[in-house]
Amino acid sequence: MLGRSTSKTKFEVHRAVYYGKISIDFARVLKASVMVVHSNVARTLPEPQRRQTVKSTFKELLPYANRQNVQLALENLSYASSGYGKNVAELEEIYNIIDEEDEMGFTLDFCHGEATGQTFTLLEKYHTRLCNVHMSNRAHKPFESATQT
Repeated sequence: MLGRSTSKTKFEVHRAVYYGKISIDFARVLKASVMVVHSNVARTLPEPQRRQTVKSTFKELLPYANRQNVQLALENLSYASSGYGKNVAELEEIYNIIDEEDEMGFTLDFCHGEATGQTFTLLEKYHTRLCNVHMSNRAHKPFESATQT
């Protein structure tokens, strides 16, 4: 497993589920109908471990979100992210593992899409799932200098 112990992976899944459920509870109380999620899995994990980690995490989060009346929406990640989910192929792998019914939403992070050159491909593939758009500058940092108009 490339240096990752099974107990560490189980702990990380447990922690992701714990924080995910708390976040879903916040979304419900705040009357937010959509909650954005990332895959919570590293790009460096081998495919079988990546599959098991994603499956274990979302096996608990999706039904919980449904019971709370909150739709989860998977967001595309940035070029600088160490996570899995930067392009259609990676997102499709995740959706195929966790969402056989094609019910989960999609959040387009426009700046991530632009940075990875995936915006139009993501929209073409996931326009029917699109339920949220996130926009920031590419690095999620504040603009630090004034512009002249």
